[in-house]
Amino acid sequence: MISQSDEKILPELLTAVSSSILTLLQSARTRDILPAPEKLASAASTLTSTLPKEGQGLASTTHHLLSDIVPAVSSSSLSSRYFGFVTGGVTPAARLADYIVSTLDECLAVRIPNDTIASNVEHCAISMLSELLYLDQKNKDGSDVWTGSFTPGSSTSNLYGIASGREHVLQLRGARAPSAVGLLHSFQAAGIREVQLLCSMAHPSIIKAASLLGLGRAAVKQLGIMGKPWCLDLEAVERELSKKDVANIVSVGMGEVNSGKLGITQSELTKLRELCDRYKAWLHVDAAYGIFIRALPNLPEYQHLKSCMKYVHSVADSITGDAHKLLNVPFDSGFFFTRHPGLLKDIFAVPKTDFSRFAIPPVYFSRSTPVPGSGPANPTDVNIQNARRFRALPAYATLAAYGREGYTDMLVRQVSLARGIASWLHDHSAYELLPTMPDLRSKESLLETVFILIIFRATDEDLNESLLKRINETGKLYAQGIIWEEKRAIRCAIANWSVHVEEDLAIVTGALEGVAARHDSGHLYY
Repeated sequence: MISQSDEKILPELLTAVSSSILTLLQSARTRDILPAPEKLASAASTLTSTLPKEGQGLASTTHHLLSDIVPAVSSSSLSSRYFGFVTGGVTPAARLADYIVSTLDECLAVRIPNDTIASNVEHCAISMLSELLYLDQKNKDGSDVWTGSFTPGSSTSNLYGIASGREHVLQLRGARAPSAVGLLHSFQAAGIREVQLLCSMAHPSIIKAASLLGLGRAAVKQLGIMGKPWCLDLEAVERELSKKDVANIVSVGMGEVNSGKLGITQSELTKLRELCDRYKAWLHVDAAYGIFIRALPNLPEYQHLKSCMKYVHSVADSITGDAHKLLNVPFDSGFFFTRHPGLLKDIFAVPKTDFSRFAIPPVYFSRSTPVPGSGPANPTDVNIQNARRFRALPAYATLAAYGREGYTDMLVRQVSLARGIASWLHDHSAYELLPTMPDLRSKESLLETVFILIIFRATDEDLNESLLKRINETGKLYAQGIIWEEKRAIRCAIANWSVHVEEDLAIVTGALEGVAARHDSGHLYY
């Protein structure tokens, strides 16, 4: 049973947990990234799958967690060479703050200013984040151009962006909010037959959003340029926008999840805004990790990347970002910025029954920003969650601890490592750096397009078939396998705050060199 004695032994157990975690942190740069197969097998054999009648107690369970489970968990967040997905680490400040969050277990369902500091912390965290990303512009009346909030991740943020776009394009055509009256009624009132979602190599969460919001996956039109599918074809976009009986949401990927490339240039983005205005379309920017390009220093080597992102703040209607990527805070944490916060209230507001009026007092949205024309907004009225974790505290802690200079330094190191690996792959006969881009004639111009993500494959087809397995078996780095142009390829995303450029580059290229050399020597892998 749960008893007071657990509280008495908790300090001793916390010391044991802290000691175990400290050992992991100290060995993060030298231990293998993936647990050994025997550790996985051993841990699996110790798991409890049947609910015990009495339970084994806190002390025994803690020993089980530390002795059996922890050694079998990967070092994805601890290692600077875990390159799977786009997985940021957790900065020391964010880690400490997250422990406080779990211990105090504050619920941010509502904002009650006189009862807790949590809402003020969230306000300050969003404010600092908007400054870091240069999304802190002001309207003539002094109000914020962009309203921001924390979400469970970029997938949820994309859902908010597409949902806001759905409301916007239908209401512009005279329909009532579809979230209130339904899509069929809104379509009829607007005189359209569908809402299309125009994009190029969209992240799966964009397609999932179309499904969840009643638009349907068939509404998603992939309009990439032939040979550069991550780039949006503006001529094709304009053809779709000009259809008389269709409303449109345009989603631009600024940091495509496979290639790592930006899907549009500065001039094209400005042109796209003009098209969206002309045809009453919503412009959403999916910049889960690409938005952090705006925090890079103004140096020549980043000019290409920064020029693409330069006008995002002045042309987008909504922007998605991921805090558990390059902000390096714990999962799950994303953020969403919009110019039209009133639309979120249209989507998420709960009818004010007697119970809801009693349970949820009138309070304010993040940053204490009233929704224009509709009074103060309750967080439950502008967010998918009624109860949510105090995920703003790790973001607040890490931004306060390291500031702009700390994050600039982190991003520079990450880009340097990514470009260092890309340069080595470009010059090595055993590997092919992808995507091939014939319009970029020099190696230097190609490397300027690299942010934190690279893809490549082996030039030898036999080696390429087993390349992912061979790389990850080295234990020196963890890569992810994808299919690119109908062939196997390797994808690496450098997103951890703890990158040591020279050391990590030597380890990664040494491992890749070893894989190629072992293949050339005829060494067999089983």
